[in-house]
Amino acid sequence: MFDPVIIVIPNTPYKELSPNRSGKSTTWQEKIPFIAAANHEGRMECRKQTGNCPLVPANVPLALHVDVYYAKPGQQKMPDADNAAASFKPYIDGIFKQLGIDDGAVSVFTVRRHRCRSDSERTVYTISYDEGAT
Repeated sequence: MFDPVIIVIPNTPYKELSPNRSGKSTTWQEKIPFIAAANHEGRMECRKQTGNCPLVPANVPLALHVDVYYAKPGQQKMPDADNAAASFKPYIDGIFKQLGIDDGAVSVFTVRRHRCRSDSERTVYTISYDEGAT
């Protein structure tokens, strides 16, 4: 129905956005600047990578796939999928706001976690038509 939109954020989500941050609790008030920064980063990267043209039609079912590439030394544990997904929310909100579409149209949401070299951490957001929607 439309070509997938791929937005690459050149880092992983701020650790302060993680709901299960190991050994450290971040209060809602402490998270506010990180939420604002992530939302802004999502909007700006989307604008830079797609311009201002509407790439995604309104009122169609969408699939959102997020691939996050973590550089974790040795056996250091990556965030689990649900914890990682919660950290993506402000970035997703910024991307969808820039595209002018409602993130409520997402009917499929997947998270894939990968290991990478330390100089290539990134998060890739792919928005496509959900062909399985009825």
